[in-house]
Amino acid sequence: MAEPPSEEDPWQALWTGLDPRAWLAAYYRTYVERDLRAVLNVMDIDGFDRFVRLAAARTGQELNLSSLAADAGIAQSTASQWLSALRTSYLVTLLPPYHRNFNKRLRKRPKLHFLDTGLAC
Repeated sequence: MAEPPSEEDPWQALWTGLDPRAWLAAYYRTYVERDLRAVLNVMDIDGFDRFVRLAAARTGQELNLSSLAADAGIAQSTASQWLSALRTSYLVTLLPPYHRNFNKRLRKRPKLHFLDTGLAC
């Protein structure tokens, strides 16, 4: 029977796998914090982080942008801008409402869905 690879072995990650929490934290830091903040020129790092976490917690729910902005402690226009950037980067999508009555489709709110289940969790 073969022994498991040692810590110095480059195949160690293949044998034991990666720690998902560490990988997702690094992914969040590099992609969301660094790249999106650079594109958006975000000055309020804590507010942006709070906004992303609150949006992830509301995945699958109707989007109430004013409530999301209030909970994150930012202006609704800022929340709209940040949500647009998350949509552009394919981290979130808005699922339009469906109803048999076309007028109700126009009045109802879309549902917010995080496309990256790791970040949503």
